[in-house]
Amino acid sequence: MGGDFGPREIVPATSSIIKKYSDLTIALVGREEDLVTELDKA
Repeated sequence: MGGDFGPREIVPATSSIIKKYSDLTIALVGREEDLVTELDKA
């Protein structure tokens, strides 16, 4: 997912776009631990 800093960059951007377009579906792929950490911050 976008290299070493992927989740830190991708997850907040994904969160922002989902808030703007609530009918959008996005699948995040990567280490669950990293994704959950960033999702908790978003």
